[in-house]
Amino acid sequence: MPLFKRSTLADQMAVEIQQEAALYKERCKNLHEEFRERLRRRDETKAELAEIDTELSRLQGRGISLLGQLNDATRSGDDDRLREMEKSYGRNSRELDRVGRRREKAARRFAAADLDEEESARSLARAASDLLDEHAARTRELKGRLIELLDTLDVQKGEVSRAAASLIEEHDLRRRPNAAG
Repeated sequence: MPLFKRSTLADQMAVEIQQEAALYKERCKNLHEEFRERLRRRDETKAELAEIDTELSRLQGRGISLLGQLNDATRSGDDDRLREMEKSYGRNSRELDRVGRRREKAARRFAAADLDEEESARSLARAASDLLDEHAARTRELKGRLIELLDTLDVQKGEVSRAAASLIEEHDLRRRPNAAG
């Protein structure tokens, strides 16, 4: 293989190593973004749970207050107020049930997201490790081939230098006046 072609091939291999590194870097970046997205979804569910818990606390406090008012209405014998308090307490209880069901669903989503995050972290760590191993193996292979090419180039360069040296010496001998005579 001509010297120029081997040199070009070595340059191409060096570029290929850089491209491989960029490709693996991009793949790892995508894995990291996927993991961050899963964390974001888990955090959103956690925030939703906190909002629901706040709403539940408010409804429970209201329920306790309504029970006190219902008790007062019972003691006072005010039937109209008693019916009104019973309706209010019933509405509050239904609202508590509805919000409680919402919380159960959100808690299941959070538990699933939390588990998913843990599994994702392990899975993504394995994938990133595999990518790095694959990249390292590929880089070692390409570097090995590149070193072989560079060694071949050095040998050929030495051969060219020796051939050129003898040609230069022969040329110098021809140019000397006493060598011609």
